[in-house]
Amino acid sequence: MLFRSDALEAYEKAEKMGQKDAELFAQIEELKNQAAPETVSTPKTSFVSREDPTLESYQTRIEKARNAGNLDAALALAQVAVGRWKDEPGFWEDLSDIQLKLDKKPDSLAAMQKVLRLRPGDAPTFEACGHLAFLDNKFEISRHYFQEALLLPTVTWRTLLGLGGCSYRQNLFDEAIAYWEKGAQTFPRQPEFYYNLGRAHYQKGDMAQAALYFKKSLQLQPRNPEVLTNMAAMDLDDDNLTGAEQKLKASLEMDPQMAETYFNWGNLELKKGFFTEALKYYQKGLEVDPDSPNGYYYQGVAFLKLGQWARAQA
Repeated sequence: MLFRSDALEAYEKAEKMGQKDAELFAQIEELKNQAAPETVSTPKTSFVSREDPTLESYQTRIEKARNAGNLDAALALAQVAVGRWKDEPGFWEDLSDIQLKLDKKPDSLAAMQKVLRLRPGDAPTFEACGHLAFLDNKFEISRHYFQEALLLPTVTWRTLLGLGGCSYRQNLFDEAIAYWEKGAQTFPRQPEFYYNLGRAHYQKGDMAQAALYFKKSLQLQPRNPEVLTNMAAMDLDDDNLTGAEQKLKASLEMDPQMAETYFNWGNLELKKGFFTEALKYYQKGLEVDPDSPNGYYYQGVAFLKLGQWARAQA
């Protein structure tokens, strides 16, 4: 028979050797919590209690681990919980949320789909599935869930916003405008509709309409860095460099982690003729969003301006 300290050592060795079983992870936490002080020091934050596991205790443990930022522990505990309480939607929601935080988008969607099977006809769950599919660039799947939500009497503004977003990402700008206009009429106090209507009209080249919608969005939500950086892009199109710089400064003060703001600032420097400075801003933007095709395109333009043909081509 193994003593607790021996069992803990064996379990931890198995984990180090690549064993990723959620039950094993939870058992390690259990043993750490129960170990005598002279054998193993108890962590400052323990996620497993000494009592027999109950639904409520697992809810507490998962929340405690998540709040402490220990997503691996939270994930393992959630996996154990959904195994023991398969028909409890709350644990599947926890699992979906944790997986999303760990950038496991397909797994996050699969967990939320399980919630939908347990709560059929629930508009917020349809919307959540639509949102998760959208984040994974599965726009047709996302559209399906949002359309299902649209048929329910408890539909919220997020459904119309999501449907417009799917159309926009598929370059169906008129269709996106139709969804967002309906959203603005039904939910006139939601600034997201006006911001997105501005984006769609900008893509269509209708600058006057885009400006009107951006201003309406700012009236409802004055501190919106996304609106400001889009308005700065319009200023750049009009060669209003002073106006663009003011808006970009304000946008960065509100949110220094917006790639599009750095890209637009790079475009500002490019228009001024400062090509090396432009490259610095494009690089900052790509550090925030390394998968942005716009960022690499802008870099290519700047390298062309500098006469560096090989780097521009790359």
